[in-house]
Amino acid sequence: MDLKLICEQARDVVNDAVVFIREQSESFNSADVEYKGLNDMVSYVDKTAEKYWLMD
Repeated sequence: MDLKLICEQARDVVNDAVVFIREQSESFNSADVEYKGLNDMVSYVDKTAEKYWLMD
């Protein structure tokens, strides 16, 4: 197991997600929020960013 390679790959995934989140912050509004519970909210930004972590 090459720890340096794993860290580099993780950094790349995080950077891609950060770029996506920053882009979406330009047009995001409260109408894009879904309520899963009383104090449990989620948006398409959350769901899409999560997919970055789950890829590969």
